Amino acid sequence: MRKILALLLGILLSASPAFAPQVLGESSNIVDAYNTNIEKAPGIVRWAIGNERVDIDVRMENGQIIPIVLVTKDGKLETLDQGHLDDATLYLSMDEGTVRAMTEADDPIRYGLAAIDSGQITYRSTSILTTIKLALGRMFLNALGYFTLPAR
Repeated sequence: MRKILALLLGILLSASPAFAPQVLGESSNIVDAYNTNIEKAPGIVRWAIGNERVDIDVRMENGQIIPIVLVTKDGKLETLDQGHLDDATLYLSMDEGTVRAMTEADDPIRYGLAAIDSGQITYRSTSILTTIKLALGRMFLNALGYFTLPAR
């Protein structure tokens, strides 16, 4: 479950540590780069990312909350923009410090997974299919991680 979430977070983190204005300002570049690279990903990854509507709240150090919308269709990124979704399939919440630390980490995915485990990143699924995909993805990627991810 947490590794699928980390993949979605990786989309957000692909541009800049100070992501709010920069990432959203460059969202078309991020969407294009992501969609080009997702074609190279294994089918299971594209299936897991599938058709999701993700509503993300990032709490900034000044107390402001930056709402971000991330929408995928058939594993491709359709929307990365500021705003909220009324019909999200997944809700994520994190603070600016966690986002910055992930972007600066040697292994942002591993850091993101640890942040999910520690509660720095919280999530809630509203779709049974999303919940099932997250659970299956977590089991599969946890098992795979024992063989492919070096211990820190």
